[in-house]
Amino acid sequence: MMRLLKVFTVLITAVAAVVFAVAMVAEFLGRDDTMPQISAESDSLAISCEYTKEELLEGVTASDEKDGDLTGQILVGDFSRFIEPGVSDLTYVVFDSSEHMATLTRRVTFTDYHSPRFSLSQPLCFEEGATNNTEVRAMFTAEDCLDGDLTDWITYVETDASYSTPGDYTITMEVRNSLGDTVSYPFPIHVYEENSQTVDIELTTGLVYVEQGGKFQQNDYVSRISGEDGARYSVDQLQISSQVDTSVPGIYEVHYQFLGADGQYGQSWLTVIVEEATP
Repeated sequence: MMRLLKVFTVLITAVAAVVFAVAMVAEFLGRDDTMPQISAESDSLAISCEYTKEELLEGVTASDEKDGDLTGQILVGDFSRFIEPGVSDLTYVVFDSSEHMATLTRRVTFTDYHSPRFSLSQPLCFEEGATNNTEVRAMFTAEDCLDGDLTDWITYVETDASYSTPGDYTITMEVRNSLGDTVSYPFPIHVYEENSQTVDIELTTGLVYVEQGGKFQQNDYVSRISGEDGARYSVDQLQISSQVDTSVPGIYEVHYQFLGADGQYGQSWLTVIVEEATP
């Protein structure tokens, strides 16, 4: 009986070895050694910041000797950090049925890109004691043509402002988008004496962007001029002093003043950023 059991065990072991060998041979014969291929009609791509996935995939195809056409399975990867503002590398990936991978990288230029831009809820001019640093920092928002709202990414750098003392100061704010483009400006702040203004010069915004070489009309940003008694005045009655030079990128100011014959007075400032022209 023991002898038969030993013989049976040997037979089972032999059969298992044969089955394993056959499986290994089948796996070897059925092994996929082919690699997928991915290619593009051009190694560069020009698109707008409002691009679609279809535009990113334009001209990109993929195939595999075993699986055939894999174009519909191409995955769009992430953009690299900017090589220069508005220019990035984009990676594409495709897998075949055996999980073999192929990649492709091409240079992408965003044709209408501009750096992140700040916005202000009001001009940075205040009556002494009327505000504080926390409130002024909260007046800033930021927008990016690729990332959208960047307000949470704004960094307060520094200020020399004393909001309880009349004078001219600055506050430096910085913002960066996800592709590494960083902008930083020392925004001018003006604190005027309490009860020194009897005329309100209301502007449409506290901050304007102008492209280098573009047109800038300082009168366009005056919304309303009104006195404490409800009287209305025209833009022509303002004295306007502008530093703006649209030929040179930088941060500038426009000073609006109202000087009435009866001693009425009002003033406001508009901040103007001239951006470097897009190539």
